[in-house]
Amino acid sequence: MTLTNRKYAIIAGAALMLMAVAAGYAYAFVYSSLIIADDTQQTITNLQQETGMFRNGIIAWGWIFLLDIIVAWSCYKFFQDTNKGLSMMTAIARTVYTIFLGVGILQLVKVMVLLPASDPQEIMFALRSFEVIWSLGLIIFGVHLIGLGKLVLTADFIANIFGWLLLFSGFCYLGIHSAKAVLPSMEEGIAKLEMILSLPMAIGELGFGVWLLIKGGKNN
Repeated sequence: MTLTNRKYAIIAGAALMLMAVAAGYAYAFVYSSLIIADDTQQTITNLQQETGMFRNGIIAWGWIFLLDIIVAWSCYKFFQDTNKGLSMMTAIARTVYTIFLGVGILQLVKVMVLLPASDPQEIMFALRSFEVIWSLGLIIFGVHLIGLGKLVLTADFIANIFGWLLLFSGFCYLGIHSAKAVLPSMEEGIAKLEMILSLPMAIGELGFGVWLLIKGGKNN
């Protein structure tokens, strides 16, 4: 059975919305509340006291991994008639990002394995490795969003505002996480900039996801 563009839009939009919920739980609620970057002892204590919560966070990261693959595939199918080559490159970029995320998630699994031995240095190294690997992946995610933004601007059935928002988000991800990789001494300033830009960065993809659910594929 061949899926229509409307069905691809619903799949992609629903996956993006579910991903936003999973990310809110996995990172904003679990990771950010348990992991204190400059306080090793408190981090270890938090993980020992809330092991179940941390495990649930890892499960949520796993769902994000799967949803990212679904979004990459469904967006490719949705835009293949607009520009098949660019749509394929955009999907590949998101898939490569997802591979980075998956490798990062393995570091969180490693933390669970290390917890019974309570080796603070190894645990903090694994947590830092997760952050570094994920951040490197987000550089590629930025490239994906830039490609997606160009696809939206090329298509004649989507308001250009979504394309510009995606381009803005993509360049923010690309710039911020590239800076983290090459300018580690400016980590504090980069973190502040990321905090300021986090909302507009999220609006681009979430707004596009809402459009996909409500209108995507109805007129094409």
